[in-house]
Amino acid sequence: MRAEFEVLAKAYPTWVFLRADIVQLPGVARRWAATRVPCYIFFWKGVEETQFAGASGRKLREVLEDCSLLGPAPAAAHADPAGRVRDWKMPKNEA
Repeated sequence: MRAEFEVLAKAYPTWVFLRADIVQLPGVARRWAATRVPCYIFFWKGVEETQFAGASGRKLREVLEDCSLLGPAPAAAHADPAGRVRDWKMPKNEA
């Protein structure tokens, strides 16, 4: 699924794709109730829109397509123009 996730990040270059290692960042998993991996959480304007768990590339593509109907990505200023996936880093004040 990592490869599929990275392919989709390139397909949506104005969106922000983050990857979090829940072993290294257990607080992130608790905060977003990520109890199964892989877990995909979709945000729109800073609010969780939907989430699902499971290794389904088809489901991941479908949810991304549904989210694209919400309109242009408001976080485009933070997107990677090359469509690369970024690793989630723990903020210093939460370390």
